[in-house]
Parts: sequence; structure tokens; C-alpha cells
Amino acid sequence: MEYRKPEDDEDQPLQKVEEPDLTGYYNASDYLQWTFEGFVELIKGKIVKMSSPASAHQVVSRQLLKVMIAHFDRQPCQLFHAPYDVYFVHEWEDFKQARNIVQPDICIICDRNKIKRLGCVGAPDLVVEILSPSSIRKDVGDKFSLYEQYGVKEYWIVNPVEGTITLNVLEDGAYRTLLPKAKGEILHSVLFPDLAVDLETVFDDIQFED
Repeated sequence: MEYRKPEDDEDQPLQKVEEPDLTGYYNASDYLQWTFEGFVELIKGKIVKMSSPASAHQVVSRQLLKVMIAHFDRQPCQLFHAPYDVYFVHEWEDFKQARNIVQPDICIICDRNKIKRLGCVGAPDLVVEILSPSSIRKDVGDKFSLYEQYGVKEYWIVNPVEGTITLNVLEDGAYRTLLPKAKGEILHSVLFPDLAVDLETVFDDIQFED
């Protein structure tokens, strides 16, 4: 995995850290110096390794991206997809102190000031996470709380196995979870009312032999 240096450290040599201590606590300053292979996230300062996505994950991601890229094309809000770093910090904090750095499957960012060379600094407006067996606990637990705490306005949890998408909408600082939408239904974003997703297309043909 190739990590970048902070913007204001262009002339400083990159410290090579081949394998950090998984029991340690880190922030963005550490994260930006790592040069080991593979993708990781930081959750509350702890390293969380990411596994390669399965075929169903890729199919669903591709179908969602088709719809969302078409919708947000030539609009002020920008779409980004993994691997793309999101640094969660409060407005008064230096992003290099961030202890929560994630790579959502898809995110929509409307505030152009949050889009930096290194990624997004601050909360995206909408985040999509596609569940896999290795990520369920993280996506419906740790990340749910993280996105709620830092103000992600709408969080989609996509379950390829069940063929559902569950919307979580931020209201008064807490998520209101809507009833899941399933294959055969049309999902409408609350934050972006004109964004409609046909789940028949999203979950079509995702059965694979072992």
C-alpha cells in the first residue's frame, strides 16, 4: 500500500515502517508514514486490517456505482469510492491527530473544503458500506457509532447475502434506522430525494459457486 506524506511535509524523508505493532495506538501522523503492503483503517487509534472483497461485494459495488455516478455527474457533490481515506476530526482539530481513518466503499461529499489531496478531512454527507463476513461487526458496530458521532447524515448498510439495503438517517445527532429495502423494491435516499436505486438491478446475479 502506498501512503502519502502530509502536505506540509513535502521535503521531509518518509520514515519506513514495515509492520506496526497491532496492539499499539496510532493517529494520522503515524498512518501517513506506513509503507507496508495491504490496506488498513484506524478505529479509535487501533489498526484494523482490511481483507480483499468477495465477488458478491464487487458486483453490488459496481451496480451501485453505476447508478450513483450517473446521478452525481456534473453536480456539486462529489462521489468517491474505496480505496479513499476519510479522516474524522472535529473542526478545531489538526487532521494529523485523527485517530479514526476509514475507507468507505462509497461516499458522497458536498463540502468541497473537506476534499484534500490526501482524502476527505471531516464527515462525508453520505456513506455506503457493503457487508462481508469479515466486516459485519465493524460496519454495523464501530463504524455505525463513528459515523453517527461525527455527523455522517446518511449511512447505507448493504447486505449482499440478504439482498437488502438499510438506510440510517441522522436526526438530532442520532441515527433513525429505516426499514430495509430488498430486491424488487426502489430505494430512495432521504438526503438526496432524486436519488433512486432499483435493488432488482443491484442484487441481480450475485450467486457464485465456492
